[in-house]
Amino acid sequence: AEEMSDGDRQKAIIAREIDREPQLLLDELAECVAGSESPETELFRKELTASLNRFLRKLPEKDRTVFLLRYYYAGTKEDIAWKTGLSSNQVKYILQKVRKQLADTLKKEGLQ
Repeated sequence: AEEMSDGDRQKAIIAREIDREPQLLLDELAECVAGSESPETELFRKELTASLNRFLRKLPEKDRTVFLLRYYYAGTKEDIAWKTGLSSNQVKYILQKVRKQLADTLKKEGLQ
């Protein structure tokens, strides 16, 4: 068996993390907001979370990986390029494309 390079080992770890069911943990962030939510706000938050999770599941793996590394793991575009083997321009393009798709999805679902 061949030894894995540090870069390959890092990519394998990230692939395992990304392969898990993507969930945006907005519930955990709710405690950061003072006061209790109104029923309407809580319902909107739950609908938004469900919509985001459906959207993420439908994305191609490469797009989902780039999106999650940026917006869930707060990676820089350069870091994402290194971890995925993509160029910085490819990462920027994917992020722009996915943000547009997300905005369109949220608008269709009445959440924007």
